[in-house]
Formats: sequence, structure tokens, C-alpha cells
Amino acid sequence: MSPCNNRASYQGCCCCNCAHQVEVHKHPWNEGAAKGSISTVMGHGCGVRAHEGSPAVIYFFDRKHGMCELHQARA
Repeated sequence: MSPCNNRASYQGCCCCNCAHQVEVHKHPWNEGAAKGSISTVMGHGCGVRAHEGSPAVIYFFDRKHGMCELHQARA
């Protein structure tokens, strides 16, 4: 896991180094703020499941950094 120096209180458990985080990119067929080049990062998504059997969803964040109790370090 690469350490994150964004906030000392995260103690290295930042979303930026979590296995559940993915980049969310724009697409030319979208409308509004999501419309654009596929090479443009729009934000970040978290695909973690709160518990086994919960539905598959992605939580959208406009920031790369943050923290939650379900952090899992990237391998």
C-alpha cells in the first residue's frame, strides 16, 4: 500500500490507495457535466459492498481522497 499524505488522520487508509476505488471517466454520449472525452476523469467511484448479499452499486465521489471503515489496501 502506498501511503497517503493528504490527511494525517487517515493513517494511510485513504480512498486513494483502496482496492475498491476506480476512476470515473466522461463519455461523449452523456448529457450535462458527464459529457466529454473518455480520457477526462470526472471523479472516483467506490464499488465496495457493505455486507455480503448487498446489491452491487458504485458510490460516486468528486474527490480522490477520503476514508471509510471498509478500506482495503491495494495489493
